[in-house]
Amino acid sequence: MRKNLVNFSIVVGVFFLITACMCKPDRDSRNSSSDPSNSRQEKPSNSSTKDTPTGDQPGKKKDEGDFVAEHIDVTTSKYAEIDRQVRQERLLEKAADGLNRALILPQNITLRTKECNQINAFYDPSDVSVTVCYELMEHFFQVYKTGGSTDDVAYHKMFDAVRFVFLHELGHALIDQYKLPVMGNEE
Repeated sequence: MRKNLVNFSIVVGVFFLITACMCKPDRDSRNSSSDPSNSRQEKPSNSSTKDTPTGDQPGKKKDEGDFVAEHIDVTTSKYAEIDRQVRQERLLEKAADGLNRALILPQNITLRTKECNQINAFYDPSDVSVTVCYELMEHFFQVYKTGGSTDDVAYHKMFDAVRFVFLHELGHALIDQYKLPVMGNEE
């Protein structure tokens, strides 16, 4: 019973993390109301057809990439239920769709949750992916539980920590993809 509660809490945390990334920026509503040609239409996360600005619009970048969800099969039964729930709820796909509405990308960026055999989350420039490991989610939950938090409080703290880590890693991806200058340590 306790293991199921932990798994459920982790999945709910991932869901909230992903929904936090789906907020539309104010600029979309301003652009769409003032000039319909400036608005970006929604596109599916695995779309090969791009809704890109035309070349005759000065200052507009061509959208050549998408956030794409990727599911990797788990090998440890401990994370099978979490993986099943992430897939069933389409959490990664929903996050990718929200991010695709908000950002113009030069190439695809893969979003994934998976078992990594280590407590970690990372951006990998070699395959242009952001990964949040199931071990990290479980670790945060256990840290807060060990500290005396109730399951509900531990869940909320775990959610906040995972959201921070996900957005941090997404920041690394965007720095790399947009070739943003870094004046010091990127961390």
